[in-house]
Amino acid sequence: MSNRALRAGEYVVKNIAADKTGDKDFRRREINGQIVHMILRGDIEEALDILSKIYGVEKPRVKVGLPKGKSRVLGVYVPSKKTIYLKSREQYYNPLVILHEFYHHLRVFGGKHRGSEENANKFALKFLEDYRSMLLRRRR
Repeated sequence: MSNRALRAGEYVVKNIAADKTGDKDFRRREINGQIVHMILRGDIEEALDILSKIYGVEKPRVKVGLPKGKSRVLGVYVPSKKTIYLKSREQYYNPLVILHEFYHHLRVFGGKHRGSEENANKFALKFLEDYRSMLLRRRR
């Protein structure tokens, strides 16, 4: 990870914690949108670094190639390896897959069950909704 990315992640985390305006929800939505933007442009390591700092968890590793028996999915999180496995390099640019699997990582680090697929989808879709809202705000 570059020093620029590390500084960006630290900036984001500090500004969430230091926000005294009372509009943390707006800032969270804006950051969620930025996370999606990072993934779309292929900066997955930077996005996962920032997400991990925000949620206070270790950053998961990411590898291309699925474990045996998982050929029908686009991605899978393997808790014992703390790794998100992606079906192909194309999934590096797929925020739905990355955020869905990050949700499972969060649940494991929280000492809870891996979480339902439905909740993982809702988690990822919230980020996508925030990205869409961010784009609409910037068009005005």
